[in-house]
Amino acid sequence: MDKEIKSEPIQEAPIFRPTEEEFTDPLVFIEGIRHIGEKFGICKIVPPESWKPPFCIDMENFKFKPRIQKLNELEVLYLFYS
Repeated sequence: MDKEIKSEPIQEAPIFRPTEEEFTDPLVFIEGIRHIGEKFGICKIVPPESWKPPFCIDMENFKFKPRIQKLNELEVLYLFYS
């Protein structure tokens, strides 16, 4: 049962640092490197410092209903179900 297990060293995920011109349309850039991301399973994209993503929430129509959460009740439920 003394099998020797051989493994290859783990490669680091690729890091991309696109120029402003390359990152004009981020989705096009991502599609261009997709094959690399699929090969590694992950990649990191560092956008140019000048890149400012647009704010995506329409503040005129954005609404949410806050949920009331009583922390003391959570403790009781935790003790009951554990």
